[in-house]
Amino acid sequence: NNITEALQDFVADLEKTGCYESVQVVLGRPKDLPSNNEARQLDVILQEKNWYKLYIGGGIKQDHASAISSNGMIPKVQFESSASLINLSGECDVTQLNYSVDQTSTPTLVFSHTRPLYSLLSGSLSDSILNMDDGSKIGVTLKASLDTVDYEHIRSSRDHVQKIGVKVANSTIGSSSTGHGPGNDEIYSGLEWSLALRDIVPRRSLSSPYQCDASPEVIAGCGPNLKHSLKADYRLNGYLTDDRFNPTAGIDSYGGVEVAGPPGDLGFIKTWGGGAVHIPIVPELDEEEKDQAGFFNYLLNGLSLH
Repeated sequence: NNITEALQDFVADLEKTGCYESVQVVLGRPKDLPSNNEARQLDVILQEKNWYKLYIGGGIKQDHASAISSNGMIPKVQFESSASLINLSGECDVTQLNYSVDQTSTPTLVFSHTRPLYSLLSGSLSDSILNMDDGSKIGVTLKASLDTVDYEHIRSSRDHVQKIGVKVANSTIGSSSTGHGPGNDEIYSGLEWSLALRDIVPRRSLSSPYQCDASPEVIAGCGPNLKHSLKADYRLNGYLTDDRFNPTAGIDSYGGVEVAGPPGDLGFIKTWGGGAVHIPIVPELDEEEKDQAGFFNYLLNGLSLH
């Protein structure tokens, strides 16, 4: 019934926060009420995860511009370490400090704090957010980062970036990542304000160190600048497909717009987007039909156009 489905969604939402080992909900009738009373008692039993989490490891550099090394062939690997403080205030808040260094000794340092938006407010404003549909899921992330984006392979320059920002998103998971958090298969939308000090450094010529091995357009934009921008983006995250990771029917898309202006040195409007359409051609066979199907029909089983 509707109550059972609502409770299942409630449990799933709490598990997605990453703050709890287990979530149990017990629905019953208070003993001190008469049997004809429709009131129900709801007990929520939470087993919290450890309040801290440490990680040390390695992996491929995630930034698309930095994923390939300067020779254009070997993926960039990096040493990674992170420390997380989980649910310290009891509001499903997560504080993270991430440090990584790649094979070219380029470091990245990121600090972020994510929590539900209503927990930062008080009074009627906090109540109005909680009274919205999925209002408790609206999250806010405070973020500061120090990074170097390596564009050596595609435009012969590097961007040294010091950035602070605030992002409000329709999910606390999405606000801390980019809408691709664990279990986040719902439509994501976010709004981010950021202020970044960038220093664009062109690649120097190996034969003549006083010259730059970059295009005139890149050289013209080199040097320090202040970028002040507002960005809005969305991702359907496979919500309108039959399967998020192996879709055979439905549509998927993402897009966004960024506007930069005063008090920064830069002024521009940038948009991006993409989409996919998945059209089934040959219906999926069930197990009994697979046993009876010939080799050709078995080979084309579930064929779809993307």
